[in-house]
Amino acid sequence: MINNPSQEISYSSTPISRAIWAALQTQTSNSAKNFITKMAKEETAEALAAGVDMGEFSVGGMDVSLFKEAFESSKMDFILSHALYCRDVLKLKKGQRMVISNGRIIGPLEESELFNQDDFHLLENIILKTSGQKIKSHIQQLRVEEDVASDLVMKVDALLSAQPKGEARIDYQFFEDKHSAIKLKPNEGDTYYDVVAVVDPVTREAQRLAPLLLVLTQLVNMNLRVFMNCQSKLSDMPLKSFYRYVLEPEISFTADNSFAKGPIAKFLDMPQSPLFTLNLNTPESWMVESVRTPYDLDNIYLEEVDSIVAAEYELEYLLLEGHCYDVTTGQPPRGLQFTLGTSASPTTVDTIVMANLGYFQLKANPGAWILRLRKGRSDDIYRIYSHDGTDSPPDANDVVVLLNNFKSKIIKEFIPYMASKYNFQYELVQYKWPRWLHQQTEKQRIIWGYKILFLDVLFPLVVDKFLFVDADQIVRTDLKELRDFNLDGAPYGYTPFCDSRREMDGYRFWKSGYWASHLAGRKYHISALYVVDLKKFRKIAAGDRLRGQYQGLSQDPNSLSNLDQDLPNNMIHQVPIKSLPQEWLWCETWCDDASKKRAKTIDLCNNPMTKEPKLEAAVRIVPEWQDYDQEIKQLQSLFQKEKKMGALRVEKTQEGKDTSERTNGKTENSIIRFGAHNILQKPAELAVSLPTAGA
Repeated sequence: MINNPSQEISYSSTPISRAIWAALQTQTSNSAKNFITKMAKEETAEALAAGVDMGEFSVGGMDVSLFKEAFESSKMDFILSHALYCRDVLKLKKGQRMVISNGRIIGPLEESELFNQDDFHLLENIILKTSGQKIKSHIQQLRVEEDVASDLVMKVDALLSAQPKGEARIDYQFFEDKHSAIKLKPNEGDTYYDVVAVVDPVTREAQRLAPLLLVLTQLVNMNLRVFMNCQSKLSDMPLKSFYRYVLEPEISFTADNSFAKGPIAKFLDMPQSPLFTLNLNTPESWMVESVRTPYDLDNIYLEEVDSIVAAEYELEYLLLEGHCYDVTTGQPPRGLQFTLGTSASPTTVDTIVMANLGYFQLKANPGAWILRLRKGRSDDIYRIYSHDGTDSPPDANDVVVLLNNFKSKIIKEFIPYMASKYNFQYELVQYKWPRWLHQQTEKQRIIWGYKILFLDVLFPLVVDKFLFVDADQIVRTDLKELRDFNLDGAPYGYTPFCDSRREMDGYRFWKSGYWASHLAGRKYHISALYVVDLKKFRKIAAGDRLRGQYQGLSQDPNSLSNLDQDLPNNMIHQVPIKSLPQEWLWCETWCDDASKKRAKTIDLCNNPMTKEPKLEAAVRIVPEWQDYDQEIKQLQSLFQKEKKMGALRVEKTQEGKDTSERTNGKTENSIIRFGAHNILQKPAELAVSLPTAGA
């Protein structure tokens, strides 16, 4: 123990230091340890300052008379030498603390920084495991005396720890590689890299590693060995996808020395019967879209394809991401509104700041952009020029909003044509799943996540309220009635599941177990149709609460089986749900036939008892389905005909622009029709997501 006192050194100011020194000089190791532990307590220092005799703090087994003799005769010389050592060698200021262990220095420690018993135990374990035990075993072989050996261990450890660490070559020796390894030999006569990879072949990591290794073999001379480290037993195949890494070993050019179009991913010898979805894994800040393909890439059924399925993708947007914190409180400024634009167009896109890590994101392209606080409350709070730009005229026009992340190229081409024929407006919205939020891997669950997790940031800030209508739902009334429905202060309204079809009682999972206990008499609501008051939703930070709960529950693969339904129902105590009248959603699976005549919408719910396909159920349940089906087929035929003839003239709605810029200055903020489920396997099914008369 080295003393570095903060005060001037005197006999009266150093009783504890002199007592510890006297104990170390006169007592056994165990007695000295117990005494020093007692001396280190705050109450001991207070008692000594009050005049209590040092002998009162003696411990069992301690030679008190010998201790007192050394304590009372001790001089200040050793403390003075310690102080000089701390100043000149350790470069410490008066009173600064430091821990030195076998030449390793931890510190200087701040005044408020604790280094307690647990820290010393941890430091001791680290020293022993990293070097102490190894050095001790070598010194023991030299048969050095114990007193000398202890100091020698410390000196050797200090010497070795001061040396720069070097990496040693490790030669992996495997017992057997005849049947469980792939070996690619290098070009003989040239210098080569020796590369060893150990992979579990049925994992996502192996899918990504394999093409990287193949490209490396084309770039450098390699002796490559890939060893298979398979699991001995699997209850389920962990890998359910085919994967290609789009990476070329070098830039390619065409015959006229211009850049080639780019690398291509090819999937050959694919099974014909499964239904495939084509997804891209891109850098987090990229938003990539398909630009040319005649196929629905979300529903690829190779048995029905005559030729090659080809698709071309483009980088559509670069994502601007950020985290925002209030400098006075250190907390995220929840609800703060940002706009991104240029000097000519100041508000191209807008967003709000989440309470979750103060996160926000905006779509952009390469170029110079200006990030501003949105005029209104955000502008006022930060004492920038005030402008209340949040109030909007109460117009009641309709806008169909589609989630662009999951719309195929076919639908995105057809929607503008449909809009011109039926005279409705539409808008495509996009949002990139934040990298810090637990990711979903299945396409259906990703769509469910977008339905509930990003409602506060998905839409332009001028939008006050929107309706969600599932793509497999038939609307039989004017949705303006639902838009005007009083939510009684709740941020959103859902329709409860029906209870009237008694033969399905055994399938109502919310009537027993966890859900019965959690809901405590409340209804379990279905997510096929809902209305959201975005002003209220944002005001109470409902999005932040839902994301926080999701982050905790989604780590368990057995939780949130129906993500878009389970999450809002689970949060019903924190984010209240207004129950809509039952007629707003009739579903044959759960509702009896007598209530069908009052139905304002008909949803094609899955039936766990019969498992009837939805197309067959639609023809049987909904009389007007066949009329819708024929109408949309005729419109699609006309669209394809005009497209082939080159007579197609459609003015596309611009993506990402405020609706107010497309409607002669009127802000379309009163109702939004939102179809996110892209489960369609045939174009005719698009009929279920069309706006009905008066909607």
